[in-house]
Amino acid sequence: MKKLYTLFLFTCATLLNVHGQNILSFTVTPSNPSPADPIMVVVECEFSTGSCDGVAMLNGINGNEIQAIGSHCVGMLQVICDDNDTIMLPPLPSGQYNFIFNLLTGSGFPCTPGSIPVIDSVTITVTGTNGLGEIKNNSMFNIMPNPTSGSFEIGKEIKENSLLKVFSPVGKLVQSLTLKQFQTKIDLTLADGIYMVLIENNNERYYSRLQIIN
Repeated sequence: MKKLYTLFLFTCATLLNVHGQNILSFTVTPSNPSPADPIMVVVECEFSTGSCDGVAMLNGINGNEIQAIGSHCVGMLQVICDDNDTIMLPPLPSGQYNFIFNLLTGSGFPCTPGSIPVIDSVTITVTGTNGLGEIKNNSMFNIMPNPTSGSFEIGKEIKENSLLKVFSPVGKLVQSLTLKQFQTKIDLTLADGIYMVLIENNNERYYSRLQIIN
């Protein structure tokens, strides 16, 4: 009987953990982006228990709809737990975008996300022109390894005179270099943090998220 009661309490606590998440706010930086600006979206999340460690990632851009996911593992500590999920977006063509964020939680060992997601959205308006004309391609490429100490390979066929740009989480250009045709190995000197890497060639743009750990 005691074992059944303990299991019941554990199950109840797990269910509370899984479903006790909330999206409090969105912060878009810069607030009025141009087509030349990378965009950072910070999602303020709240959980009914802690700790609430998690990761966030861009799931895809389809036309004017942007999908992102935050996945958190919640513990048994009975406190209100706050965490900010940061999503980096590449420079986008002029227009109005619907940024949709799916917040998932999980529990257990290992942590298995199993909640019904909390979904909220914010509108991002990009205005102005960047002189590049219509962007023909705006998709992701792979970086290996990631995280890295600064040296990595890019899983993308590089055209002659492609430009690689690295942006900080606040949208500042921190490094830029011209790539040779078929170049795949990149060496950067950057402080610890999460960056956005953009490859441009004529009207094509490709991007990826880069984490530096020294």
